[in-house]
This record gives sequence, C-alpha cells and structure tokens, in this order.
Amino acid sequence: MNNHKNYHLPKPFDELISLPEILLIGGNTRHSGKTTLACAVIRKHATLHPVIGLKFTRLKTGEESFHGNHSGDKESESPWSIEEETRTSGEKDTIQMIQSDARNVYYIRSTDSHRLEAFRFFLENYWKGEPIVCESRGLRDLVIPGLFILMIRKSKDQPLKEMGPYLEVADLVIESNDDQAADISRYLDKIKYSEGKWELSD
Repeated sequence: MNNHKNYHLPKPFDELISLPEILLIGGNTRHSGKTTLACAVIRKHATLHPVIGLKFTRLKTGEESFHGNHSGDKESESPWSIEEETRTSGEKDTIQMIQSDARNVYYIRSTDSHRLEAFRFFLENYWKGEPIVCESRGLRDLVIPGLFILMIRKSKDQPLKEMGPYLEVADLVIESNDDQAADISRYLDKIKYSEGKWELSD
C-alpha cells in the first residue's frame, strides 16, 4: 500500500481528515464500474455492519459530462447540498446502493471551495461511526480513507478525467475498456472491514 500521509495532493486545505471508516471509489469516466463495485461491497458487508452509501459530486466547471443527472435534479443556488436517498426503484447510483441493502444513502454535491464545509457537516449531522462506501474521486483531496480504489476505463468514446496524483495514492487500481467490463470478482474478497477500518487483505 502507499504511505498516504507522506504524499500531498494539490489542495486548498491545510490538513486531511483521517477517516479509516470510509472506502472511496473513484474513476476516470462514467461507466467505469464504480457503482458496480460500491454495490457489491455494500451487499457483502451489510449483513455484518450497518453500511452507509454515499455519493459525493464535486461541481467543477467543464466536468459536467462526467456526472450525468441525479434525482429530480433541482438546481440550487446553494454552494452545497446533502440529500438522503429514499427511493427503492430506479437506476440512479444512489438507488442501487439502497437496493444493495445500505442502511442509509446520501448524495452530496458541492462547489470546489465548499467541499470541506459540506463534508464536515455530513460527518457531524448524518454519520454515527458506521462504515461508509463512497463514490468519489475528489473527496480524496480532503480525506485519508481506509481504502482508495480507482476504476480506470480506457475508452475511445467517453471523455476521460485527468487522474494525475490520484494514481499515486490509490491502494488498488482496477482497469477496464470498451470491450471488457471491470472484473471486480477477483478483488471483492480482499476488501475487508474490520475493527473500524477498511483494508485490503492478501
């Protein structure tokens, strides 16, 4: 594994939040397998722990195509918002987390400069110490997670995000392409939650 504490991502924040209870799953494009992996992990661990599902979207100009639409998607003038998913039918990522037996699922969307404020509010008002499975790449700027997994899809048709230093701090990188979906089965049994932290077993 990488030594997260000795690697500094470019960020406007002085300190990272150490949060071993969170598993972060990021990706370089849509349909890279992030939700498939998140739901599989939730489903596997929900019988042992009350797992929280989370999707955190960083709103950056020029990256609108990466996120798609969400819920009723009412645009807000607020720099950040937190929404609890309560629907059990549909194809949205957060609904799939509910269907995978997450106890609660939340969707956070925030402008770049308000991410820390939004996430701290979530931790103080919505979180009670449960394991979290979160779809987000940008949250790695704020958090030292138990595990950080990157889903990398090599695609000719989809716009690709610049991964930059995120590859350097990933605990696991799972690759796929247009012709072959990400094979998560070989990794699923290695992803463990024990004694308050996510980790990879041998």
